[in-house]
Amino acid sequence: MRSSLVVRRRLARPRGYAHAVSRTALAELQAWYQSQCDGDWEHQYGISIESLDHPGWSLRVDLQGTDLAERMLEPLEERRTADDWLYSAARDGQFRAAGGPRNLDEMIDVFLRFAREEL
Repeated sequence: MRSSLVVRRRLARPRGYAHAVSRTALAELQAWYQSQCDGDWEHQYGISIESLDHPGWSLRVDLQGTDLAERMLEPLEERRTADDWLYSAARDGQFRAAGGPRNLDEMIDVFLRFAREEL
């Protein structure tokens, strides 16, 4: 009978790697999502990020059951180039945004500004 030895290697950290995670838009979105999770909300609602075929991104955030459920955001639309564009709006208990292939971070930032009542 042969015994097997499993060797686990740690990935080397790049030079200058900082252990603390910076507060990026994605980290803030994760924190917002976690703050909504109460054992019920996350089973009915959530956040969806999908790719589009134009190409680009789609972001949907369910607002039902949150402090933002009744808030509205009139459609905001900005087209800079064929690949650099952004659309966002909130109504009927949902925040929706779409943007170009490199606009996902900006779309998340618009949602976070909406959530902080900066828009």
